[in-house]
Amino acid sequence: MAINFPDTKNPNDTFSVGDKTWIWDGTTWKIYSSTTSGISLSDLSVSTSSVGTSALSYNNTTGVFTYTPPDLSAVQSDWNATTGLKQILNKPTIPPAYTLPTASTTVLGGVKVDGSTITIANGVISGANTYSLPTATTTVLGGVKIDGSTITINNGVITASSSSTTNNLNLTDESGDTECFPVFCGAATNNQTPHTNTSLKFNATSGQLQASSFKKIGGSSSEFLKADGSIDSSTYSTFSGSYTDLTNKPTIFSGSYTDLTNKPTLFSGSYTDLTNKPTIPTATSQLTNDSGFITSGGGGGRVYLLDDQSISNWGSTYTLTGIPTGGAGGTTPYKRITILFDGVAITNPGSGQVRIRLGTSNNGIDSSTYSSASTDGQGNTYTDSTGFIIGKTVSRGAAPLLSGSIVLDRSGGGASGGSFGTIVQTHTILEHGTGTDHVYSGAGLKEFQADNFDRIEFSIDNSQTGGNNVNLTGSFFFGNVSVYVEF
Repeated sequence: MAINFPDTKNPNDTFSVGDKTWIWDGTTWKIYSSTTSGISLSDLSVSTSSVGTSALSYNNTTGVFTYTPPDLSAVQSDWNATTGLKQILNKPTIPPAYTLPTASTTVLGGVKVDGSTITIANGVISGANTYSLPTATTTVLGGVKIDGSTITINNGVITASSSSTTNNLNLTDESGDTECFPVFCGAATNNQTPHTNTSLKFNATSGQLQASSFKKIGGSSSEFLKADGSIDSSTYSTFSGSYTDLTNKPTIFSGSYTDLTNKPTLFSGSYTDLTNKPTIPTATSQLTNDSGFITSGGGGGRVYLLDDQSISNWGSTYTLTGIPTGGAGGTTPYKRITILFDGVAITNPGSGQVRIRLGTSNNGIDSSTYSSASTDGQGNTYTDSTGFIIGKTVSRGAAPLLSGSIVLDRSGGGASGGSFGTIVQTHTILEHGTGTDHVYSGAGLKEFQADNFDRIEFSIDNSQTGGNNVNLTGSFFFGNVSVYVEF
């Protein structure tokens, strides 16, 4: 029941409703029972019902409050009712005491003030000195202020008016980028958002502008845009790609010399047709002897005694006669005899050698007072005192071929008709067989006491055959020999 207490009241004022009276104590209205009957503290009691749905009820006839506790049988208890507070169950794991780290530029933690430049009192941190914010510049971070017209600020928001739009840009020449993107916008005027597109590129190094296509405003599809920006409106026909369809074609050379024009006069190949021909001498008297060659006295000639003669009929020994002698007074002072072997082969040679001996018409072939040596190209050297020994025919199959020169040089003698002197022999012969080629080389000396050496003997020497071939007798087989004397 709602009670409407009076708004104006003084201490000890009373107010009654029905059989109950209240008194104002200056703060609240309290039951006043000195003159009006009421209930006492003993008239009220509390009873507890069995566990069920939680509820609290009051019986205004008996003055009993009845409490019905909730049913907690389905709730798991963390409390051990048997032993009390020390037996709390399902306790959480409590971490050890936390140590606050010292704060740094990279670590969040505790700090302390130095008490001079920075102080703390009642939890309030204060700076000892007042901080002055510097004015901002291009190099100093600081405070700025707006002009209130082109730039304004309202509720913390800075706004630039449209009249402050930049009309000019400070540009520099850039030539080092190979890929740039030109900027464009969606409309021709007013404040627009700039854009780029990957299909439009500019190479600042080469100056090349690249796009997927270019289109000129106006004009027709048959017109061409020239490099200088002008329009080429000429009409061009489409070339088929065939040479036949070309006009103004040049005359193509047929490939025939006959069709050439302005041809030079070709040489006929005849000496008679040559111009500026030199005068060819027809006699030695027309030549200039600027080297001092001997022009008289029988010197300087070459006479062939054998000229590429076959040796197939020489057998085992051959004597060449008719060599000019010096004679008293040296009327024929020849200086050299040269012997040329051209593919000389020896039959049944074993390890036979070629031997050359000298002689005269009076005494025949001389087989003494020789000093001769020759190597066979395989590390073997052979000597002979009975003639000039030429190499050693190492057995490597039938008929190795010998080619080269044997030279006999005359030393001493002269116009006085004295001693003929010494014959010096040198040779270089190539032995060409079925295997590896070898070179015979060597030299020899022969002393003559008369000036009438006029013959040479060629023979095969089997004396140094050795082994099981001591009885072999070789002979000349085939090939050619030339012999000439020089004065």
